[in-house]
Amino acid sequence: MALKKEKIVMAAIQLANKDGLDSLSMRRLASKLKIEAMSLYHHFKNKDEILNALVDHAFALIEWNADPSDWKQSLRQRCHSLRNVLKQNPWAVGLLESRRNPGLKTLMHHDQMLGLFLKSGFSYALTAHAYVLLDSYVYGFAVQERSLPVSDSKDVSEMSDSIFSDLSPDTLPHMIEILTNYYTKPGYSFAAEFEYGLDVILDGIEKKYKDEKNKSKEISS
Repeated sequence: MALKKEKIVMAAIQLANKDGLDSLSMRRLASKLKIEAMSLYHHFKNKDEILNALVDHAFALIEWNADPSDWKQSLRQRCHSLRNVLKQNPWAVGLLESRRNPGLKTLMHHDQMLGLFLKSGFSYALTAHAYVLLDSYVYGFAVQERSLPVSDSKDVSEMSDSIFSDLSPDTLPHMIEILTNYYTKPGYSFAAEFEYGLDVILDGIEKKYKDEKNKSKEISS
């Protein structure tokens, strides 16, 4: 059976998720597929082309409905889906926006995002600002979520016990105050902070959007 590009890409993703992008090489990929490395070059000229294909695959996984009649909900849906893709594919965090020769699926995703803003009546400037702001937040949150050594109140309690056990309460009073009254309370989850931050950002974008509309009406009246 002829080797297909899709099979190569999936094998590359498995290697990247397991050992990171630095471990991905044409030789390792060929070994995983149990083929000669030269066979890969019939489909991809080099590792860079494989990375482009990985990015294309990741963007294709983002599930959302670009609905200009409810742009705010569409963006919320897209941000949650992007975050899930980044959680499931840790290699993607630093890679998705790094390609100088992006694939068609990548370009189509960006075009769809831009179309949502423009069809909803966003100015060119606000479109650019909002797009950067949303992606910066999602990517940044994904990095922090992956890096933090704690995820819930139990984790925070265990870590704080080890940190503060030998310190006087007066040494770091404000840290102890918020740990006691918020982070170590049952039900706390760092993951839940994503929705709060997204609300703040979307509300801010909505305010700017309405300000633009009102200013446009004043000029035209």
